[in-house]
Amino acid sequence: MFTQSTERRSAVTVLQLAVAPLTKDSADELSYGDVTMLEDNLITAKYTPRMNTASQHASGVEVESYVAKNGGTLDITVRALNAMDESVLFGSKIDSETGVLVSGKDDLVPDNMIIYSTRRSDGKLNLYKFPKAKFTSQGESVQTVDENGITYQSLGLQAGYKPTLNNGNDMYIVKGADPEADKQLIADWFATAMGGITTN
Repeated sequence: MFTQSTERRSAVTVLQLAVAPLTKDSADELSYGDVTMLEDNLITAKYTPRMNTASQHASGVEVESYVAKNGGTLDITVRALNAMDESVLFGSKIDSETGVLVSGKDDLVPDNMIIYSTRRSDGKLNLYKFPKAKFTSQGESVQTVDENGITYQSLGLQAGYKPTLNNGNDMYIVKGADPEADKQLIADWFATAMGGITTN
């Protein structure tokens, strides 16, 4: 079961969610660690681009206006996060002896590539990659919903995404991938951080 909307900023039900740590972002190199799948976890995702505006005036009259896209925010809802997922997203530590998740002032929230896919009403998939995103732990909230006698929990998370220093890209999207004909493309999309991305 999935929800569908033609408005790109509306939340849609997501099929897969994965993250890959950004290990280097410079003018000369862009590299990532291994992809970690957050299995059977993601419920919804919504991205909102941030738009910067400026204008030029002459003799008190606007003669030109400019709008530029510069990253944005990514809101996702998940069913739950285990300790390993939280350490990947928020930079917290897992005590090796007790297995207890320890979060503190020395944690540095890492940059990650966020990867996910959504199903469209025609059965095809949209594939998304945000190459440089940082989750903020203060953006999470837990709510319990009781509907028709069924109680479940969801966890809301928010990340800021921005362009990489290496190439200035802040998002990659494949629209309308066919689950059968494009099976290899979809597999490559989730196999490695840069898999499935071709740029001219």
